[in-house]
Amino acid sequence: MHENTQQTQETAHGATEIGKGLYLSSVPTTFTLQKLEITHVISLTPFTPPPHISQLKIFARDEREFQIWIMFDTAYTYIREALNNGEGKVLVHCAKGISRSVS
Repeated sequence: MHENTQQTQETAHGATEIGKGLYLSSVPTTFTLQKLEITHVISLTPFTPPPHISQLKIFARDEREFQIWIMFDTAYTYIREALNNGEGKVLVHCAKGISRSVS
């Protein structure tokens, strides 16, 4: 991902690029997905992207007691595989883009 000397960059489409090809946001619009050329989505909400976009759905309650760390390996593998070819772009999102997606 980015080295410590690089900063995150918020796009004009409401997503923040936190690493090369890796974005965080609240629930995206189809417009955002198209403009950022997103190929993969990790969704922590009922959102369903268009059929041409790969999706990993993670069922994580937005509660303090929920142990979201259990999903880290699955999410990491999905992101790594999507970005490995150099052409994939991954958007990770939850309802507000504050707690679950950032985890």
